[in-house]
Amino acid sequence: MRPYNLHENPLFHHNVESKRIDATWVDYLQDCGGDKIIDNYVHTKMVFNQKYENYKVEWTGYFAEVKTKSKPLFPWSQNDHELSILVKMEPSESNIFADLVLSVSTGVYKKEKVMFDSLKKGEGIHFEAVIVGLGSEYKMHHLHAQSVSKTSNFKQLDEIIVRESALP
Repeated sequence: MRPYNLHENPLFHHNVESKRIDATWVDYLQDCGGDKIIDNYVHTKMVFNQKYENYKVEWTGYFAEVKTKSKPLFPWSQNDHELSILVKMEPSESNIFADLVLSVSTGVYKKEKVMFDSLKKGEGIHFEAVIVGLGSEYKMHHLHAQSVSKTSNFKQLDEIIVRESALP
């Protein structure tokens, strides 16, 4: 009988601790943007796992839309997302879609409820978040918000198409 040897699959990597990194949105796009994903998904996923997955970033973008999450059927469910914020970044990957989805937990939402409830399309937001999911041509890049605040920036946004299947 051959000995069984567990090899770590490079496509499934989870950093245990969320540490802050100084990567910008532009850095992220250069490593993990849509063009990179289409050119070579496996390589891009490995780069994502090593450099971005479960790391904290501070970025600024524009509020595009909010999607409220349905409450879980069972209170002990792992889904603690109160809402999902669709964010348009600069530079953007698309003229018609949001660039990323920012999941907001119930705790983060309650701390800044008035701010979240008053967000208007095109208003600038600054957020600290943990990167949890690499986007693809079917899914948006996914981050978990740790804090969100409005900025004084504003950008007129055209109609944003929302594919429910692109949300986490």
